[in-house]
Amino acid sequence: MRNRSSVAQARDHQDDQARQTRREKLYASYDEAAQDPVFMSELRAIAEEFDITVGDGLEAEEPYPMGSSA
Repeated sequence: MRNRSSVAQARDHQDDQARQTRREKLYASYDEAAQDPVFMSELRAIAEEFDITVGDGLEAEEPYPMGSSA
């Protein structure tokens, strides 16, 4: 019978392997998506829309003064 620490080490090793497998699958998905021109075009359009909104509302007064609530 293996002692608890070797069982825990084996479980940690399995967890590390599972994590590495998930990471590899995720990066493969990223690579695949990057090769899709339609997806990349849509992604760029979304990113541009977000870039435009970055400064929205900075000049407006805060709706509630600090320390108060609605």
